[in-house]
Parts: sequence; structure tokens; C-alpha cells
Amino acid sequence: MFESLAGGAAQAASGVTVKVLGSPDLGSTTTRADGTYEIAVNGGGRVTLDYSKAGSLGAQRAATVKWKDILRVEDVQLSSHDGPTTTVTPGSATPKLALGRAIGAGEDSAGARQAAIYVPSGTTSSNLAAASWSVNLTEYTVGANGPRRMPGPLPLTSGYTYAFAASIAEATGVGRVEFNQPLYFYVENFAGFPVGADAPMGSYDRARGEWVPEKSGRVVKVLSVRAPAGGGAN
Repeated sequence: MFESLAGGAAQAASGVTVKVLGSPDLGSTTTRADGTYEIAVNGGGRVTLDYSKAGSLGAQRAATVKWKDILRVEDVQLSSHDGPTTTVTPGSATPKLALGRAIGAGEDSAGARQAAIYVPSGTTSSNLAAASWSVNLTEYTVGANGPRRMPGPLPLTSGYTYAFAASIAEATGVGRVEFNQPLYFYVENFAGFPVGADAPMGSYDRARGEWVPEKSGRVVKVLSVRAPAGGGAN
């Protein structure tokens, strides 16, 4: 078990809470100074281990455990919130662009990129009562340890490409925030997909411990940029 701090190297993480998703009767344990732990589970099937620590994004991993067996599960690296925080005022007449940390071309072989969420004017939430939202975007899939930082194991039909966490600090304990209209996510076409191709998307449901299919995105090419009031692109 490892924890990755923003701007720092991976290190063994103590004090990470480990429990079995959906089985509160099994209790929990915490990692030692070297990041290791043991936890007793019910054998004979598949279990999902849930890892959490204050200040981190958390993670989950599935494992198939045989009866009366000891299993060593894969190492996990917990990510901290990374990059700038964007303040969004609900219901504002002015749209807002929330940006994640710009990933440099030298950080991995995927190329330069930056997560962005466009929040249209008049955006509100039906289940988040806060005067402002502190929005943070953190990419999991950076560098060689990206697979270890993923929030959960990918479905067999999905390839490892790109994943990020979008969080609102004021939404602690709320779970999934519901908005009155769509918010739009953008990232550079660093993978070089053909223009016009669908971009399959999904979200990770921590309560269920699985990925949920979402409406596909689209690969687009910006042909020109205009600058009327508020700016824009064609």
C-alpha cells in the first residue's frame, strides 16, 4: 500500500483504513508503517477491498479468495487532491471553467494534457446546499504508477487510457452531486483518436464497487477561435 502526495514521490502509507465493501460485520484494519496489513474475509468468492485515508481520493480493489487461503493482493497507490481549486458560485450568470493540473509532456509518454470542466451559467444543485463550490480535478493516469492509482479495477472490456476525479470539497458526505443541467468535460486528444470518433466513458460507483457506463463523448477538432463577449470557439 502506497500513498502519493502531490508533487512528491510515492512512499509507504500507514494509517490507511481497509475494509470489505458491503460487509461491515467484518470490521476493518489499518496499514502499518511499511504500508502492509492483514484482514480476515469470507472465502469462497469475490470481495472488494475499500481503502480510505483522510486527504486522499481512496481506492477499491477486487480479489477472489479461496476457502482457508491467504492471498496477497496487488499494491495500491492512493492519490491526494492535485492541482488548482476553482471556486464556482451556484446559479451565477457567468459561466466558469474548472481546470486540473497541466500534465507535462515529460511526465509520461501520453503527451501534454489538462482536464477541464465547463460549468454553464445558471448551474445549481438539488442536493448540495452551499454558497460556493470548491472544485478540484485530479488525473489518476499519470506516469508509470497510474494503474495503481485507479479508483477501481477496470472491466475486462475496457482498456487503460484516461481517468480523473472531479470533486467538490463542500460535498463531503453527499455522494453523487446532482446538477440542474449538464456540465461539459474536455481534455486534449493526447491519444490521437480519429476526429469524429466516439469516446466511451464511464464513472466509478464506490457504493457498488463497479464502473457504470455513461454517455459516450466525441473527438472534435477546433478549426478556428473567435473572441466575442465571453469568448468561444468554432
